[in-house]
Amino acid sequence: MPEAKVIRTTHRVVKPHATIANISYCLDRHANEHERGSALFRMAGLVLEAFYVEGYATVVAENLGRSEELMAVDGTKDRLKAIFKAADPEADFGRRPYQTILSLFRFRDRMAHPRVEELSEEKTLTSEEADASIENVGWNVATETEAFCTKANALLVRQDVQMVVQRTWSTDWNGSPLDSGMQVVGHEYKG
Repeated sequence: MPEAKVIRTTHRVVKPHATIANISYCLDRHANEHERGSALFRMAGLVLEAFYVEGYATVVAENLGRSEELMAVDGTKDRLKAIFKAADPEADFGRRPYQTILSLFRFRDRMAHPRVEELSEEKTLTSEEADASIENVGWNVATETEAFCTKANALLVRQDVQMVVQRTWSTDWNGSPLDSGMQVVGHEYKG
C-alpha cells in the first residue's frame, strides 16, 4: 500500500515596518536604561522611527487602495503628506502631531545625507561661573541633528507618531498597524 502523502501549505504575512518600530523602541529603551552611549542609541532609535513611519505610510496607502497614485508623489516628505492627508483629511502639517513627523524626517535626511559641520560656541561667564562650570563642559557643541536626540524629544516623537497612527489607521483594515505579521501552516492528507 502506498504511503499517504501530506501536502503542507504555508502562508506568511510579513510587516517589516512593525519590526522596525520594535527595534526603534528597544534602542530607545536601552538609551533610557544605560547612560553610557545613550545619545547614540537614541539617535539610532529615531532614525529607525523614521523608517517605521515611512513603511507604515506605505501600508496606509495600500490599505486606502490608492497605493500607485500616492506612492508616485515625489519626495519622501511630500509623499508622507499626501498619504496621511488621504487617511486623515484633518491633518495639519503646521501643528502637532504631523509637524513632529516632518521634523523627524528633516532629522532623518540630515542623518542620511550628512555634511561636515564646523561649530563654535562662545559664552561670557564670570570667573566664578567659569571655575564652577569647568567640570560641566559638554563633550561636544551639539549639531542640530544631535540636539534633536534628547530624551524629551524622543518621547515627543514617539507620542506624536502614535497619535498619527491612531488618526490614520482604520479598524476595517486587516490586523493592527504594529503586529509583525503571521504565518499559517495547513496540512492536507492525501491517500
